[in-house]
Amino acid sequence: MLYQLGQTRLLRRDNEEGNVSLPTKERLAQVLHAEGLFDMERAAREGRFDDYESESATPISDLIRALEAAGKRDLAKRARNGEWDGTREEGESWLKGRNPRLQSG
Repeated sequence: MLYQLGQTRLLRRDNEEGNVSLPTKERLAQVLHAEGLFDMERAAREGRFDDYESESATPISDLIRALEAAGKRDLAKRARNGEWDGTREEGESWLKGRNPRLQSG
């Protein structure tokens, strides 16, 4: 299932509870966009702050530092509290991408 978000088409997916969820990096990008942090939004969409896509060993710490530098301490606190940590499903997908023979469970 697809839906439109601005200029981005996203694949809908259901989580374990049957609710539709967005990828973590997209949820973060939406918040950053709403706050007017467009460069950080772009970085989020590119995976810079993503636990599994980032080249950094500390993407959430990088996010927290960037938010604090931008004066967004409330968002930094949300990041510290794990709001934009990668999900279990994202981790399993990342792991399968590295070795398609692996099974979850």
